[in-house]
Amino acid sequence: CTISADLLVAADGANSFVRKTLGSSFPMITHSYDRKAVTCTVELDVRKGDMAKTAFQRFLPHGPIALLPVWNSLDNDEETDAPIYANVVWSTTPSEANHLLSLSGTEFITTLNQHLCQGPNVNPPLLSNNDRGMPHIPIIGTIAKEMDSLLRTANTALTMGTWTESPSRNFFRMPPASARVVGPIMGFDLKLSHVQQGYTAPRVALVGDAAHTVHPMAGQGLNLGMGDVYSLSELIKEAVD
Repeated sequence: CTISADLLVAADGANSFVRKTLGSSFPMITHSYDRKAVTCTVELDVRKGDMAKTAFQRFLPHGPIALLPVWNSLDNDEETDAPIYANVVWSTTPSEANHLLSLSGTEFITTLNQHLCQGPNVNPPLLSNNDRGMPHIPIIGTIAKEMDSLLRTANTALTMGTWTESPSRNFFRMPPASARVVGPIMGFDLKLSHVQQGYTAPRVALVGDAAHTVHPMAGQGLNLGMGDVYSLSELIKEAVD
């Protein structure tokens, strides 16, 4: 079957078939972030409340973990045993990502909960356990230990001081635990990409990831794609009018 149209809009993702088919019209610039994303869908260990509408993100040394609610339409006050699902996007180094991809579903859930549901990191002590390098003068050693304790206490207070478990401007809640993986666990390399010479060719327009990709943190790729669609629709409207 053949479909004819005045304009073909390619919104078919980062590996766009349309863009690749018209390769000479849309040369790409790419740059690797040296990071890999591990993604899957999980069932959350909650059955009601507003978790179905809440996104969580935890920032780790190698990259962030995002827990993003999907296809949940439960009312906050509705009593139900219907499961609540969320998508996981875990950005990390390629080596750690490959390790996560090698885990079973149960092992992945355990690792995810350990990383996502932990509290704030505590700074390591300034002094080692055996006080190596400290002068063997009791009063200096005592002062150093007291300063170490004071600085670590102050750091914890600054970190936790504005957190509260009651609804307020600084409302904080620990992310819900995940109960099980639903479907496959997949991974893909993260890279920046952009077409070199514009998003259009005769009777063809690229939008969203077909035209450009960025790091998934904060959903900026989705926002850019919506901006593409809005701009294109405005141009079409202007041309028709």
